[in-house]
Parts: sequence; C-alpha cells; structure tokens
Amino acid sequence: MAEDKTESKKEIVPGLDVDASGQVKGEANKNEVGQSASANVGATEDGKADGMYDSAHEQAGVYEETKVGGKVSTKDGLSASGGAIAGDGVKLGAGAGVGSGRTKVDVSTDVSIGDQIGATGGCHATMKDGVISVGVKGGIAAGLGLKGDVNLNIDTNAVQKDGKSFVHSCNDVWDSTFGKLY
Repeated sequence: MAEDKTESKKEIVPGLDVDASGQVKGEANKNEVGQSASANVGATEDGKADGMYDSAHEQAGVYEETKVGGKVSTKDGLSASGGAIAGDGVKLGAGAGVGSGRTKVDVSTDVSIGDQIGATGGCHATMKDGVISVGVKGGIAAGLGLKGDVNLNIDTNAVQKDGKSFVHSCNDVWDSTFGKLY
C-alpha cells in the first residue's frame, strides 16, 4: 500500500480548529484493490464540561476513487465490510461525537455529487480492553452519493466501577440506618 498524505491544523480560537488535508492512496492486498485521491478543508469544534465532552467536524472537498473489496475479521469480536465504488465529485460531510471517558457515540455523514456509482457497507461488534464497540456504516452512489456511519463505544470497566460504588453506598446507608438497631 502506498500512501502520501498532507495535513495542516490551526487553532483559531480555543476549542475551534481549522484543518486542511490532501491524500493520494493506492492499495492492493488480499481483501481490497483500489486507489483514491482527495483534498479537504474542515473545521472542528470541541467542548468539555462536567466530565462530558463533545465534538463536531464539518468538511468540504473533492475526491476521486475506485475501490473494490471486502473483508471479515473475528479479532476481538466480529467485523465485516465490502462493496465496490468508483467515481469523482464534490463532497460535504459532518460528524459529531459525545461521551465521557471511553464511553462515546460518534455519528458522521457525507453527501457527494459527481460521476460516481457503487455501494459499500459494513458492521462491527467487538470488545477490547473492557470497551464494547458496535457500529454500522454504509454508502450508496449513483450521481448523488450518501454515506453514513454510527459507532457506540461503552466502557464496561466504568460501568462495573460505578456499580460497585453504588453497592458500597447502599451498604453504608443500610449500616448507618439499621446498623444502630443491633
């Protein structure tokens, strides 16, 4: 796989970054064959309050790609993807995420217009280091292209820790209330 990528990011005001990127990529392996080129400009806003964080990213760009392939993986769970797409055009995209620690939800979408045709899709359900990750993605193009991606990550370590803390609090309340009767 050969890849040449250029990125530049500049913080305009605290919490707002403007970025520009360009990429040329060619790949050939047992699962996929393809090439792509793209140029994008975007902005990212990040925020954090009371242990929660959120982010949003918007981008616009031009692209050209040809890709055919598919793969199935069972490492840390199951993931599968595949499809074929070819074309070039102009695209607009947006994504957002919200979460706390390693528990988060990310959603993104792209809309493109140009000489393009194809369909892609995929899904995954994995668990690694106590984080359950579930997601779906898909895309379809016939002149107008639409792409979407939704991912949910749940940190079971935090859930377990919060559960233990809750049980300990209940025990403390029980002891302080009814322990005096014994």
